[in-house]
Amino acid sequence: IDAVSKGYPDKKEFFITRLAQGIAHICAATSPHPVRALLSDATARDLSRLIGGKAYAYDDANPLLGTRGAGRYGDLDYEQAFDLELQALARVRGEMGQRNLSLILPACQSVKEAKAIAALLSDHGLARSKGGMEWHLLCRTPAQMLALDQLAGEFDGFLFSVGDLAQLTLGIDAGNVLMRGFYDEKHPAVLSLLETGLDLARRVGKPAGLANIAPANLTAFSKLKVMKQAGYVVLRPDVFP
Repeated sequence: IDAVSKGYPDKKEFFITRLAQGIAHICAATSPHPVRALLSDATARDLSRLIGGKAYAYDDANPLLGTRGAGRYGDLDYEQAFDLELQALARVRGEMGQRNLSLILPACQSVKEAKAIAALLSDHGLARSKGGMEWHLLCRTPAQMLALDQLAGEFDGFLFSVGDLAQLTLGIDAGNVLMRGFYDEKHPAVLSLLETGLDLARRVGKPAGLANIAPANLTAFSKLKVMKQAGYVVLRPDVFP
């Protein structure tokens, strides 16, 4: 930490400044178009690879079912780290004036979870609707897809993670080489859940998009009904040649 933060006596300020500068740079480059930042959602495995991350990485047997997203924010061990993240986001919208920044919240399975996170965000000046602030929900579980209408009152839109939804629907770890041949994002059950979620989002008048589609499946997905129903699709830069 001392090596990467050289010149910053206050290590917390280093973290806040660097994170805020990076996000603000993207916001300024794309303004006035919206920028949606996903709140920290690293698995324990990914978190342990970060400098200082091992202090917050529990030994999860299955990263997809482990401690991440909203389930981690209220943890006493992670509370201060999340506070720094929110300070950086508040600085981007406040001091730096990048009002096109909105947030994507991960791992909220119920209104109760959403309201718990809402209190933390509001305490940092990131309340929904304040200065045009929008909250979108990252959906990756069948429970979220089937109960989307119950969550609609807490969010301005939805983003469906196809890869995560496929794993949790099929009960297959996509990272397991022995099971990889049976993993299929185009499984009828996965597509049915996506269609249900997109239809519910349309009924409540909230935008919904798709994300985390395996590059090898993009061509096949482009011909499916769910791609036509989705308002937008999020792709990684490395998908393009």
